[in-house]
Amino acid sequence: MAISQKRNAISLGWTPFNALSGALQNLNTTGTWFAYSFIPPETKTLNVVRMFCSGNGGTLTNIAVSCDLYSSLNGAPNVSLESKSIEAGSWAAGWKEFTGFTTQVTNGVVYWLVFKNISVNPTTNYPQVGYQQNCVNPPYAGNFSLFSWLRKTSTDGGSTWSGTTSGVAGFRLAFSDGTYNGLPISATGNSDTKIYANSEVGVKLNTPAGITMNVIAVAFYVTFGGTPIGDLRFRIYNGTTLLGTTLAVSKANISTAGWVLLYFPVDIVITAGTQIRVVASETTQSDSSSNYYGLFFATFDDTAESKALMPLGMMKTSTVDATATPVVWTDDNTKGYPFALILDTAGEFGVTGGLKINPGLSGGLR
Repeated sequence: MAISQKRNAISLGWTPFNALSGALQNLNTTGTWFAYSFIPPETKTLNVVRMFCSGNGGTLTNIAVSCDLYSSLNGAPNVSLESKSIEAGSWAAGWKEFTGFTTQVTNGVVYWLVFKNISVNPTTNYPQVGYQQNCVNPPYAGNFSLFSWLRKTSTDGGSTWSGTTSGVAGFRLAFSDGTYNGLPISATGNSDTKIYANSEVGVKLNTPAGITMNVIAVAFYVTFGGTPIGDLRFRIYNGTTLLGTTLAVSKANISTAGWVLLYFPVDIVITAGTQIRVVASETTQSDSSSNYYGLFFATFDDTAESKALMPLGMMKTSTVDATATPVVWTDDNTKGYPFALILDTAGEFGVTGGLKINPGLSGGLR
């Protein structure tokens, strides 16, 4: 089922991935190195590399790991520019930081972060490096410094590199000027909160200052389980006040998980600097937990610096009963869902402030 675009539009939201999935790699031999590329958006000095350790093998107190900043040649790591390490005894599962980098990285130049196991017995004592893959952000396609990093693996100590994976996420860089870059998420998945009966799930966000938005449609990355009886719909709330509900689509017209875009019968006007909730629900409000819709989700690094990299102050929001007066919402600022508001470029809304056209969401349902 396809819905043609009604007019020129622009998208605003967070659309960083297409079926993003978590992956683990055991850093368990001396010659096995993992490399992740990035392109700095500005010329500045790198200070900290933050990455996620999913687990480990062997004896925790014997695990030691280094992170090297490498130059790039022919699409692979070339020369180590600087190396920092986390010594044995400090490698518990969770977010880890390699601190003390002092190299100035140049805007537009490719660099690689290369992780190596420097344990005395790496085959026995090793960490699992966690990352996310299939990260594709349509407004910024090709800009690896924002979301879509590359990954390569060497099994011979850096002599050769193979296994290129594009669209990798999960790392955070800190620079000497107090700025950060990357997409620090530790986990992704489907339907962490099921949408059925009176429940509604989505994102809470703050709209940009200085822009009155005419919202013509909403898009979410939708999943499902069983065969929901109710049709899928999207809604926008200002606090507990319902501003509008989109047209609905039946489960029969959603064959696989993916982006779903639904239009409002009448444009929703949202003034600048408003805190809104954009959520998904089902029309009959009678389905069971075995027949449900869901949204693809991401779990963020639980630090203020990492959360600040999420756009518009976005966080998960949900209610178990949208019929309550007033609706009681539960918010979780460590999770979020890919979404987009489709905005009319005519009328009060002007294309200013560097917002990017998102062709990946302008074609209706798919």
